[in-house]
Amino acid sequence: MVSSCLLRCKDEHMTKLDNEWSDSFIFDVSLLRESEEAAHQRTLDICENNNKLDECIKKCNDSTERRVLQMGLEPWKEICGNLEELLTQFSCWRDNLDTLTLSCHIESHGLRRTLDTFAHNTSLLIVEVVCREMTNLSMCLIKHYGRYCGSITKKILLQLMKSSRKTITDVLRVRWEILPEACTEDLAFFREVEDAITMELKENKSIRQHAHNMAGFISLLYLYYFNYIKII
Repeated sequence: MVSSCLLRCKDEHMTKLDNEWSDSFIFDVSLLRESEEAAHQRTLDICENNNKLDECIKKCNDSTERRVLQMGLEPWKEICGNLEELLTQFSCWRDNLDTLTLSCHIESHGLRRTLDTFAHNTSLLIVEVVCREMTNLSMCLIKHYGRYCGSITKKILLQLMKSSRKTITDVLRVRWEILPEACTEDLAFFREVEDAITMELKENKSIRQHAHNMAGFISLLYLYYFNYIKII
C-alpha cells in the first residue's frame, strides 16, 4: 500500500509536470518559437519542481515506494546540477526546431506503447522489451541529433542515457533480482560514442556547442516509476 504522504507528493508533482511535456517524451521545444528565454525559464521551473518533490518525499516514512521515487530523481539531479552547459545548447534546438519535433518519433512511440503494456503486464518478457525500446531510443537520439548539433550534444545525451539506464536497472531490481540481459548488458555503442566524442573534441576545440533536448527522455522514467508504484 502506497502511503498517503507519497501519493500527495507524487500527485502535486505530476500536476505541475502536466504542462511540461509533450506526448512524445519530449520537452516542449515549441517554446523556442517564442524565445530561448521562455525555454530557459521552463527548465528552471522543472528543476525547482523536482527539488520540491525531493524535499516532500524526504518527509515521508521510509518504504520501497519512497526509494523508487528517490531513484527516479537521480538523473534530474545530474541535469539540474549542470544547467549552465545545458542552457548554452538552446540555440541549436531553435535552429533545428522542425526537425527536433519529428526526430525519433517512431522510437518514442514504440517505448510509449511498451510502457502502456507494462502497466498491465509486469512479466519479465515485457521488462525485456521495455529495456530494448529504451536502448533503441537512446541510440536514435545520440546518433540522429549528433548529426545536427555535434559532439556536445552527444556528450550530454550519453551522460544522461547512462545515468538513466542505471536508474532504470536499480528500480527494476527492487522487484526482480535477476533481470533480462537487455537491461544489464554493457552497451558497446555507448563506449564507441564516448571514444568518438573524446577524439572529436580533441581535434576541434572550437566546435560549435549544440544539443538535442535530452531532458524529455527523463519524463519516460517518471511514467515508468508512477506506473510501477501502482503495482508493487
